[in-house]
Amino acid sequence: MAANAPTTKCWFQLDREGDAWPTLVELQRDHWFTVRSGQNRRVVLSSGRKTKLREALATLPVQDSFTMAVRPSRARQGRVGKFTVRARAVALDLQNRHSDRRFTMEVNVVRVRESGTTPRGEKPIEWILLTNHTISTRQDLRQVVYGYSMRWRIEEMHRTWKSGGCRVEETQLRSTQAVIKWATISAAVAIRIERIKQLSRESPSRPATDEFSDVEIRAVGLLLFEKDVEKHIPKGTVPTMERLTHWIAQLGGYTGKSSGGPPGSITIKRGLVQVRAAAKALQALGK
Repeated sequence: MAANAPTTKCWFQLDREGDAWPTLVELQRDHWFTVRSGQNRRVVLSSGRKTKLREALATLPVQDSFTMAVRPSRARQGRVGKFTVRARAVALDLQNRHSDRRFTMEVNVVRVRESGTTPRGEKPIEWILLTNHTISTRQDLRQVVYGYSMRWRIEEMHRTWKSGGCRVEETQLRSTQAVIKWATISAAVAIRIERIKQLSRESPSRPATDEFSDVEIRAVGLLLFEKDVEKHIPKGTVPTMERLTHWIAQLGGYTGKSSGGPPGSITIKRGLVQVRAAAKALQALGK
């Protein structure tokens, strides 16, 4: 980043496995980080009093409240949740158990907790976030929370990049520079696959032209429907994101409901490979 984007700041979003002192120390650089706390650490307050992290947050007044969409999963129902936020600066009381050396590290702590919208049988959603981003305003607090709420999207992109559609880890390139270039190209491809997948699920009625060129849409139609393309895409019409994504996934082997859900990254990627080749051929022919 220093060499190629010196004015850009990264913002690292880590789950609870990042709550380890070597990781926290490594993160103390020129970029931002947010780490979900995985343990009730010892902390030192500005007054010098020592206490536990949860206790340091429990007595604080609510500093912000807002609503946020909660994605459904096996463990919880989808809903629009109501959340409250408390935050303060503390110094983590850390210990290197190998050398028995103790030291402190200053961080801001943001506690986000669901209030009043938790379905029966579920526990309220609660995150305790350690960050070096400022927490001076409500906008700061919401940026910290929003950034962490997008961590699952980052994980989905990495899954598609590494072991899903792009399988970058299976490269047989040998030089470091060649691998870096290939990984960078594959990351861009993974991001587009994830964008197409999410748009088709979250904004299914959006016109496909928001993401695809006219020649790509025509390529999809010709590959899937051949001479009957105008029956499915009449002249002057544009398919929706959901419909075009389903068609692309069909080219990649998607079989509909029997596949176990909506199109995923692997079938979308397989379909896009065919679409890209067909689109280049149409462009070359001036169609």
